[in-house]
Amino acid sequence: MKSSGYHYRFLVFFVFILLLGVPYGWCSDLEEAHEAYKSGQWDKAAELYKPLAEQGCDQAQNNLGELYSRGAGVKKDYGRAMELFYLAAGQGNAYAQTNLGLHYSQGLGVRQNFPRAHKWFEKGARQDNFIAQNALGLFYLHGRNMEKDYVLAYKWFYLSAQKGFDQAQENKRWTASRLSQEDLDRAERMAREFAPGSD
Repeated sequence: MKSSGYHYRFLVFFVFILLLGVPYGWCSDLEEAHEAYKSGQWDKAAELYKPLAEQGCDQAQNNLGELYSRGAGVKKDYGRAMELFYLAAGQGNAYAQTNLGLHYSQGLGVRQNFPRAHKWFEKGARQDNFIAQNALGLFYLHGRNMEKDYVLAYKWFYLSAQKGFDQAQENKRWTASRLSQEDLDRAERMAREFAPGSD
C-alpha cells in the first residue's frame, strides 16, 4: 500500500452497477428504468425513476439520487441526492446506506464527517454490501473514527474480497502481512461466522 490516500481512491465511485442485479420487489416498473440506466440513457432513466421514487420505491430513490449526485440526466444537486439516499436508507436499502457513507467520507455536498460515514458504512456492510465492507475495513485500518484494528479490518476486507472486489483483495493481502498467524486465524474465523444483518 502506498498511502492512506491510495486506499480511499475508490470512494469516489458510487454504487450504480450494484443495483442492476437486485430483485425488483414491489417496485414493478423498475425494469425499463434499469435498462435505460444500463445503456446510459440518463434523461430517460431519471424520468422513469422520478415517479417510482415519489411512490416510495427505495431502489428508484437510490438510483435517482446517484443521477443527481453525478449530474447525469438531471442537473447536479447533492442536496437532492442526499434527500433521496436518506429516504431509501431509511427503508433499509444497503446501497443507499453505502452511498451516504461515500458522500460523508468524501465531503460530497456535505461537510466531511467520518463518524457519519462510519455509521452508514457499517449499516451497509452488515447487510453484505461489498463496497461498504471494504470501506469499513479501511476505517479500521486507518483508525477513522475508531482505534486502528487490523483484525477487524481484515475481516471486512475478507468479506468484500469474497465477492470479487479487487481493491478489497489487495487490502486483504496487505493487512494479512501485518498480522500474526494467531490474529489472522481469528480474523478469518470472524469473517466465516459473519451473517448478514448480525451485530
